[in-house]
Amino acid sequence: MAFFLSDAMRKTVASANVDRAQSRSLSHESVVFDIRPFATIDEIKLRITKAKQYRLDGTDPSNALTLKLLSTSRQQTWLVATPKRLYCILDDIENASPKVQWAEPLIDFIDKDGNVVAKIEEHENSEKTGLVNIGDDHHDWLFSKGLFFGSGDVVNRIETLLLAAHRLPA
Repeated sequence: MAFFLSDAMRKTVASANVDRAQSRSLSHESVVFDIRPFATIDEIKLRITKAKQYRLDGTDPSNALTLKLLSTSRQQTWLVATPKRLYCILDDIENASPKVQWAEPLIDFIDKDGNVVAKIEEHENSEKTGLVNIGDDHHDWLFSKGLFFGSGDVVNRIETLLLAAHRLPA
């Protein structure tokens, strides 16, 4: 979808001073542009407390481990792992705040002996993005190839995240 801005709007957007504490909105006719920066890693970690499954987790979010899967000009997707759960968080700057997309018990991905049991697979999508399946229920999640070192690295990094979370104190 393309947006056409007047010169005045373009200057307003270009000169907007975005304050992390307050999101500003610029409107032109019926189109509203919400401007906010991406959440920090600490804010992404804290976001897991908003998931309804977090009450079953209860671990300190500041100790959670993170892996950024996708980074575009408008969206970032993160995996956040605790000793008890794996969360997927989408940070879309057009929304007021990041949103937990899903949360699953860590035991769905790794057994008690520390072996990855979930099927994690990478697939081609485009020159800049790939698709990753994480376990039985989470298929075709976009990832930015530029965040990883080549074919197979996204799978290795997700497995490493799971193994490291399994070793965290509960």
